[in-house]
Amino acid sequence: MQLIPDSTVHLIEKCSAIDGTWGLKHQYYDLSRKVAEPLLREIRESQADLTVSDCPLAGLQIQQGLGQKPLHPIQVLERAYSLEGER
Repeated sequence: MQLIPDSTVHLIEKCSAIDGTWGLKHQYYDLSRKVAEPLLREIRESQADLTVSDCPLAGLQIQQGLGQKPLHPIQVLERAYSLEGER
């Protein structure tokens, strides 16, 4: 994605605290959200135009924590190169 013209990529490598389905289980949900908070905080502070994740489960944690659904990298490429209408 760094090769997309006029784009800046800020890579965040933090735990989403899902670990398979662990973070989705009722008994671990609150702990999972607490562990994921550093990731969510950094995303908030980055004030990025887009949030991107290649992991659907991490995407769920991000969506629940921030109220925004992250895009998959392929969706970003599709947008960047105006491929949306060519299906």
